[in-house]
Amino acid sequence: MTITAFHRRVRRLRHSGVILSKAKDLFRFEKILQRPSGLRVTRVVGMLVVILVTPAAGQKPSPPLVKYGKWAAVVASAGFTALAARAHSHAEDNFNLLRGYCFVDSAHCATGTDGRYLDPQSERWYQESVRYDHRSRNWLFAGEGALLGAAVGFVWELTRPKGPPGNIPFEPKVTSVKGETRVGVQVAF
Repeated sequence: MTITAFHRRVRRLRHSGVILSKAKDLFRFEKILQRPSGLRVTRVVGMLVVILVTPAAGQKPSPPLVKYGKWAAVVASAGFTALAARAHSHAEDNFNLLRGYCFVDSAHCATGTDGRYLDPQSERWYQESVRYDHRSRNWLFAGEGALLGAAVGFVWELTRPKGPPGNIPFEPKVTSVKGETRVGVQVAF
């Protein structure tokens, strides 16, 4: 049975009054299919670009691999997490379809001795749900790895020795020459 045929059957059952009031709540999975998929991270990427191009005052330049690589790892981590959320959403959608399908007729959810569903449509939705769950887990591992790489880049850059900043406008100058202490101010233009 295809998804559209299943939806037609559900609508017929709804209009004929066969489904009880509690059962109507379980058919919310139809709305899940209508929601837009995908996550937008354009604002996050925009903020990261602004942070990326502003140098810290007084900091010696880092190698480009560290300077830009840590930010690329943060963006990759956000992207992998968004892909994990999307895969998890697909897994939930398939499982909700299976749950609604089984609620219409409990014979759809009969399992064999090997634990598989006897109904091929039920088995297909279950396998799709499991497949998307595995995909979601793999994206999460990739996101965590990228975040760990970004953390290493930030820590490496923070622990590097830093010299005094070159843009101090009024720097006091104290010198000691032959028992005299001289105090002055250096003004940079």
